[in-house]
Amino acid sequence: MLSVRGLSKQFTSWRDDLPPAVSQVSFDIQRGTTLSLVGESGSGKSTTARMILRLEQATAGTVLFDGQDVLTRDAAHLRDYRRRVQVVYQNPYASLDPRFTLEQIICEPLRAFAIGDRTEQRQRAATLLQRVGLPVTLLGSRPAHLSGGQRQRVAIARALALEPQLLILDEPLSALDASVQKQILDLLAELQGELGLSYLFISHDLAVVRQISDQVVVMQAGRIVEQGPAEQLFRAPANAYTQRLLSDVPGQRYLDSLHFQVAI
Repeated sequence: MLSVRGLSKQFTSWRDDLPPAVSQVSFDIQRGTTLSLVGESGSGKSTTARMILRLEQATAGTVLFDGQDVLTRDAAHLRDYRRRVQVVYQNPYASLDPRFTLEQIICEPLRAFAIGDRTEQRQRAATLLQRVGLPVTLLGSRPAHLSGGQRQRVAIARALALEPQLLILDEPLSALDASVQKQILDLLAELQGELGLSYLFISHDLAVVRQISDQVVVMQAGRIVEQGPAEQLFRAPANAYTQRLLSDVPGQRYLDSLHFQVAI
């Protein structure tokens, strides 16, 4: 689905010794799977995602989506790409326009791409609201009347409106409490199973990453220090930085002890 090769970003500054924000990042996302980018704040995760979305200009590298280089596409082809790749942001309080009703929020991308008339758009909004576990009666409500978890469900519904193939999820759970995080993770897994979606999941929370990922890419200071199948990376991390991140995950030692007992 997505192949990233040698992706780099060097911001300009009065400082000649400013290190690259992202340097030589390469990974692949297979169809219907989840690849997670993990690392501490400032590791380059979100900058990498912004370059993939063409919201930030890459200094070097290629981003192939279905075999086509996204970074060299013209406006017409880029519009098609933006329809097939959607994003869910970190903070549902900030990503939803408080002036709009839920119907207007979910229908916004449909209007932007001139898909359907008003009746069809409303029907699509109602279907999507139900699909993410919210009642149709909320269509006329505004984000201020919703909980954080409900708002993130609306953000996911909006992202699904154009029937994308890839969702980029940039810290989508960090503003939610643990019980709500679990509900959203379950929803994402359910949607992926039913719709065949691919996910690029960005997070600093390895406990969350472990639950959702097929592949994991660990970034530090703009570079990839380790990547591989999620279970393998969590059970036997090869890099010292990855080991340190894992040592900070709540319950990690307990999980490792259970794995040791089963192995015996």
